[in-house]
Amino acid sequence: MRIYAIFLLNLCLVAPVWGGTISGSIHGTLSVSNSPYVVTGDLLINAGDTLWIEPHCQLFFEEATTFKVQGVLLAQGTATDSIYFSSNKSPQNPGDWQGIYFDKPANKSYLSYVVISYASTGITFDSTDSEIKHSCIKFNTNGIDCSAGAQPLIESNQIIHNGNSGIRVTSSSPRIIAKGLLLLVTMMFGRILRVIFGVARIAWV
Repeated sequence: MRIYAIFLLNLCLVAPVWGGTISGSIHGTLSVSNSPYVVTGDLLINAGDTLWIEPHCQLFFEEATTFKVQGVLLAQGTATDSIYFSSNKSPQNPGDWQGIYFDKPANKSYLSYVVISYASTGITFDSTDSEIKHSCIKFNTNGIDCSAGAQPLIESNQIIHNGNSGIRVTSSSPRIIAKGLLLLVTMMFGRILRVIFGVARIAWV
């Protein structure tokens, strides 16, 4: 059950979503005080909508569900309070849910200090310049997909234990920034970077 409370914040209407089961179109705020959330059906941020997810929130996705972003997703944790996106199955396995899919959004989304695990593809950037920083993408079939001219910023992430590819680039040009060994080689015989008709711009700092 979802309960919405409407209040004025910076001249915008924001609707905190309370814990329990969630699915369908969503916007407003996912509050840590009501976490964890079980996602029982596909989630969608519509074009023109924004969803804020507070640090330390946990979202557990039922089998084959997808989190599609056509609007703006602001999932910005902290070094001590990450935001978690994972499978609701037990035991958990790569490919349990579909992952986060940026579906040609008009505006940029920002993810930092998030953990994405046990998805088919942890995060897909489709024709977007959104950003993911200081995050961990692990135990997915594929870590990150970039396609259709996407130019995301992928900075200082741990991309580990993904079965096929850590970062797969198809007709796109992501900006990849790695500090030291934070961008780690994918385990389980996977590849850290697979480029198909694209250009990956990589900087080590």
